[in-house]
This record gives sequence, structure tokens and C-alpha cells, in this order.
Amino acid sequence: MNTISGKYRQTLSDYYTNNGDISIEMSKYEYYLKFIFITLADNIDDIKVGYYKFWRLIQLIMVRLIVIGGVIIVAIVAYANDPGIQDFLFNLGDYFGNRLLGGTLLCLILISAILIEARLLYDELNGKLYLFIFSYKIKHAKFKYPLNRMDSSSLSIILSLVRKYFIIYVYLALVFSTFMIPSGVMLIELFKSPSYLKLVTMFIFEVCGLIIIIENYGMAFLSSIFIYLSVMYTRYKFLEIHRKIVACIKYRNRDLLFRVIEEHNYWANVTKDLNYNLKYFIFIIYYLWSIGIELCVYYVYKP
Repeated sequence: MNTISGKYRQTLSDYYTNNGDISIEMSKYEYYLKFIFITLADNIDDIKVGYYKFWRLIQLIMVRLIVIGGVIIVAIVAYANDPGIQDFLFNLGDYFGNRLLGGTLLCLILISAILIEARLLYDELNGKLYLFIFSYKIKHAKFKYPLNRMDSSSLSIILSLVRKYFIIYVYLALVFSTFMIPSGVMLIELFKSPSYLKLVTMFIFEVCGLIIIIENYGMAFLSSIFIYLSVMYTRYKFLEIHRKIVACIKYRNRDLLFRVIEEHNYWANVTKDLNYNLKYFIFIIYYLWSIGIELCVYYVYKP
């Protein structure tokens, strides 16, 4: 029993040693930016200096056009009543349960993703993408008053666990299930009334649909991680500052108190910059998704 307990403690110690550096963990998250086209730059360092490659711009434009095309197709599925159009689109609306409600909700989700990505791009071009600049400073230890090592290591462990067990498995499961359900529906409809035109349309829909799914889930997961990192890092930092202020008052150390106040003001400005980006995310999600929630309530309780 003691041997097993000792091995378990050693395993935890090794994991803490290998994953306790938040700068290294930040570099591992940065890798995913290469495959998700939410920024012109494909790494945090280039975002900081405003550099991007031309091919990345072309890919980003193509992905945006595909997502916009997806919104148009979903809108047609939801609102077009012509049987010929619905048959050409594999009668996808019939599988929404309520065609109008399901299509509207999906349109709102895609539109909110387009608006958030557009805002990210605008802030990046103007050098105000503070959410990623914050991550850059973590990666290269550029903060004037960084987080203490113990809290920094704890946060790094949490990010490591999320990356290894949540993002990889949950993300892949969501992408696979979201892709397979409409693909199965289109395959069933193709067997009911087979044609070469429908086969080509199904292939185009599946390729574009997979791109939209990967892009939107990737944006949601990656943005959530960077937001979580910034919120938790600043939370730990302000708790650390609070402990310092309490100690200064307790031991009547005036010089240290003034330095802590300066440190607090520094982090207040950092938080202000982060809020500049986050307020637009909250605005878009709140007002667009509120419409969807109100529609759901209406259809549930309507006579």
C-alpha cells in the first residue's frame, strides 16, 4: 500500500514538474492558432507585432465566405417553403423538429460567430487584441509584476489538464457528432431520390460543413481558454495583492504598501485592456442569443 501511495505521489510530482510552467503551457495552446482562422497571424508573437502571411489572409477570407454561405443555406432551409428547394437541400429542415425555430437558432449562432471573428480581426489590425497580447506577455514573462510561482504553476496544471483531457476528447467528439448527423440525413435523402446533382451537392455541403464546424468549435474552445486564462490569472494576481496589502497594514510597512498600490494600479490597467475586448463578445452573445432564447420560450408556451 505504501509502495502504491509512493508511486502515486511520484507521478503527481512528475506531472507537476513537467506541466507547471505556464509559459510552456501557453506555447502549447498557441499551436492551435495555426488551424483555427480567427486571427490573421498564426501565433501569438506575430499578433503582438502585427505580422501575418499572405496565404493566411487568403485562407481566412475563404473560411469567412464559407461560413457566410452556411448562414444563407440555413436561412433557406428555415424559411423557404417551396418543396423543390427543400428536396434539393435534402429536406434538412424536417430534422430540426421545428424548422423555423431550429433554423433561426442555428442562424443566430453562426451570425454571432461571424461578428465575434470580425471584431477579433478589427482589433488585431488596430493592435488592440489585448486578449492575445496578454497571453504573449505570459508566454515571454513580460509582465512588470508577474503572478507568484505557486499560483502560476497551479494555473498551468489546470490548463494542462483542460488541454489534454477536455479539448482533445470533447472537441473531437463534438466535431464528429455534429458532422455525422447531417451527413447521415443527407445520405438517407440521397438514397430516397438519387441523382448526380444531389451527390455533388452533398459532397460540397459536407466539405463546407466540416470547415464551418471545425472553425466555430475551434473559435469557441480556443477563445474560452484564453478568456479563462486571463480571468483566472488576474483573479489570482488581485488575491495576491490583497494578501500583500493586509500584510503591509498588519506590520505597518508604509514603503511596501506604496509599492503594492503601484502594482495594483498596473494590474487595474491590464484588466481595463482585457475588458476592451471582452465587452464586445458579451454584447454580441447576450443580445443575439437572447433573441433565440425568447423564441424558444415563445414556441414552448404558445397556444
